[in-house]
Amino acid sequence: MGKLLIKSDPLSKTDIIIVLAGEQGERVQYGVELYKQGYAGKILFSGGSIVDFPGGEKITWAGLMKEYATLLGVPENAIILQDESRSTQEDALFSFRLLQKQNFYSVILVTSPYHSRRAYLIFKQIFEDIKIHSAPVANSWYDANSWWKSFKGRYQVVREYFAYIWYFLEG
Repeated sequence: MGKLLIKSDPLSKTDIIIVLAGEQGERVQYGVELYKQGYAGKILFSGGSIVDFPGGEKITWAGLMKEYATLLGVPENAIILQDESRSTQEDALFSFRLLQKQNFYSVILVTSPYHSRRAYLIFKQIFEDIKIHSAPVANSWYDANSWWKSFKGRYQVVREYFAYIWYFLEG
């Protein structure tokens, strides 16, 4: 069950790396590692609002990921933010709109291993003519062979299978 959730492609140079929000920084770390290895010259961080303050100020996942990436050595001019999404579907839709404006035609999609297959399917459906390489985080806490041994593993796998059901029911 745990291995079925994982979609991993061979990596090659692309126009941009897309990193989806989540997992206390391991996704950002892996996206930055791929950036530093030269797989792309840009990184897009995708994730909407965490907190909205009175007056319109907000803290977003994308903004927090950008701060972490700059601490890890990524220059700000290599970072694009998509900070409106609240779901994987919105990550794909809003990121697609940004990529169309930039004329990007290939991406590396970084997310957690347990989320990688569903994220890939959603992005593939929306990304029309943009080539997607799925790159689940290497050295993640998630182990497809022993996910049931921890509460976090059981929670994420069960949650992901329910998300699949919802995705297929929604069409």
